[in-house]
Amino acid sequence: MNRHRNRLIRIVVTSLLMIGWCCLHPLQVRAQENANRTGPHGGVVVNLGFGHGELLATSHSTRLYLYSPEGRPIALSTERAQMAFRLPEERKRRWYDLYPGRDQKTGETFLQARVDLTEVLLESFSGDLYVQSNNSSSPIQNVTCQIPIQRTAEEVAILAQNFCPVSQRPLKLGKRVVKQTVEGETVFFCCAECIDDYVSQDHHAQRSTKPVKATKADATALNRQRLCPVMEEPLDAMGGPWKIIVQGKPVYVCCEGCIESVQDEPEAYLARTRELNQQSERK
Repeated sequence: MNRHRNRLIRIVVTSLLMIGWCCLHPLQVRAQENANRTGPHGGVVVNLGFGHGELLATSHSTRLYLYSPEGRPIALSTERAQMAFRLPEERKRRWYDLYPGRDQKTGETFLQARVDLTEVLLESFSGDLYVQSNNSSSPIQNVTCQIPIQRTAEEVAILAQNFCPVSQRPLKLGKRVVKQTVEGETVFFCCAECIDDYVSQDHHAQRSTKPVKATKADATALNRQRLCPVMEEPLDAMGGPWKIIVQGKPVYVCCEGCIESVQDEPEAYLARTRELNQQSERK
């Protein structure tokens, strides 16, 4: 008898806790429903009690655009927001206050925070957003969403190349990167001295390096190429991916056997790799 009574008490308590959680966090459910909606600036759209917002990130900041229920931009006055997130392999959450800002070209207002994401090799990250409207009596809205990171075309190219072809040092968006057009293609270097070495006759004739196993730093380039240029299979299908540098450009293959094929016909497989990358960009 006591056993059944205790079980009933646990069920009731659990139900009350769930009801309380839903009352306190009603917007988290709605945020999940809108997780796939994209706003006019390419950010993720989330529902708020007084309208909706569009949240996005760049390499150096995050922005929040606010709209009325009818979709009209809200002219910011006393709105305030906070954002919290924890990146993979980080122990503590980062907290940021978002302050009003204005786009000088369009005149649009937004809330923004300076956030350094130059070394974050992700396309998006999960974060919690806390927003309160200019009505001080309105409750603080809390949503959880996946925030996309927007990169410029040059940043995408730097991440795809990944490292300096001369020094083999990783290229970082937050650091000084030098670019040079070589044989009609843009190549990025860690410093100006490496450009001279790269275009010299000795180094120009030997621009392939020893194959190595791909690492987390190659994630952006791997997602871009997707398939092995030799076997036309996913890059992780047969023990890969492996990376080999051909004419200063990374070529990823699915197994060690394909490395020899690339070394035998480097130009052919480099051309196929470029086709795979272009196909990915068009999607």
